[in-house]
Amino acid sequence: MGMCFVLRLRRIWGRAAGQKIALTVGYARISTKKQNLAVQLHALKNADCDTIYADRATGASPMRRGLAAAMRKVRPQDQFVIWRLDRLSRKATHLVTAVENLTERGVQVRVLTGRGTFADFSNPEGRFVLGIIASFVQLEYETIGGRTAQGLRLRLESGRTSSPQRAKASGWLKRHFRLAIERTSVRPWSGVGGEGNLRA
Repeated sequence: MGMCFVLRLRRIWGRAAGQKIALTVGYARISTKKQNLAVQLHALKNADCDTIYADRATGASPMRRGLAAAMRKVRPQDQFVIWRLDRLSRKATHLVTAVENLTERGVQVRVLTGRGTFADFSNPEGRFVLGIIASFVQLEYETIGGRTAQGLRLRLESGRTSSPQRAKASGWLKRHFRLAIERTSVRPWSGVGGEGNLRA
């Protein structure tokens, strides 16, 4: 399931005490150790997120601890913010299911850049746009996967391999954001079921 991080930018005491306070919850994702979260975290911080959940895991899998925690965190009237829709999922069915689950629970899904930036996924037009975007997202993922596999075969055939030294993601986050990183053990969200399935 990869690695999960939680950045708590603000402490909402009222929410912890059971008051109905709307939160802005951000979600970020990278796929590999040689990628970093800088661009996504910077954009989510500027979007006034109260808490940011992040995963280092493939977008093709719905079994991600950070995503599971973020989906359980949000309540009606909250905002769920992502940098781009493909950060939420690279699979069309899971992407549509996740967005629809959020909107049906009264959570506003906000996309900061790329396709779907101005879409309102709670109405029929927005859901139609979501279906088209989800298809493009999966097509892009499968195309990139095919090119990557082809490149790997060529490198193996030529006898070339590469394994550059990579900084640990946790160390990178501490250096750049000076925020406590909380590793959580949470139940993966499978993308099936309603609100009750998502609660902690």
